[in-house]
Amino acid sequence: MLKNRAEWIYWNVKNGAFVTSLCWKLALPVLASPLMNPAVESKVESTPSPVPATQARVIVPVPPEAPPAQSPAFFAPPPSRFVSGSELVLEHGAAVPVGSCIECGRPACGSRAVALRHPRQPSTWFGARPVLEMGLCRKHRDDRSVAVALTWSFLSIGVLLVAIGAVTFSPVSVLIGLLAIGGSGWFRAASPVVATLITETRTVISGAGAAFLRQMESEEP
Repeated sequence: MLKNRAEWIYWNVKNGAFVTSLCWKLALPVLASPLMNPAVESKVESTPSPVPATQARVIVPVPPEAPPAQSPAFFAPPPSRFVSGSELVLEHGAAVPVGSCIECGRPACGSRAVALRHPRQPSTWFGARPVLEMGLCRKHRDDRSVAVALTWSFLSIGVLLVAIGAVTFSPVSVLIGLLAIGGSGWFRAASPVVATLITETRTVISGAGAAFLRQMESEEP
């Protein structure tokens, strides 16, 4: 009986090992498939497909760049000048001829860059102002030099009198000093011509001589 029991145990162990081995052989292909293993599936999907050699050599043309937009200043009107009554009008940066004296029309002996001021506008007496190059004969060039000398002389005397009056508590000295400073500004703004209007596109000059204005009229088209 013991012999039969031992044979029965041996037969069961032998058949169980065979059945287990058979199950593993059938299950391994299923477990190794992409459906049962997501890592294998993602690896298969992420593998890039080979690019054909003809497609790799394709050259895509680059369109040319558009030309830069032209600045509006390119279309600005040209400089112009004309006579309006007893005034000379300069538009868009126009200049005056420096070969003739602007005050008498005679041949100029040189040109001066003169700041444009107005004697009736005290705000224009001192400080930076637009400048205009103009011709002057010898006489009016000397008059311009005298006006500049009087300007600085009156200004120096006026400042000195104001300082003395402030120290000595003298209202008369302060008043005389202020009048001298005002006179210096008037001399500075009145010679040789004055600017009645200054904008970004137009400048109106007053004080030019009649002979000079006739020359400007003869040059107008």
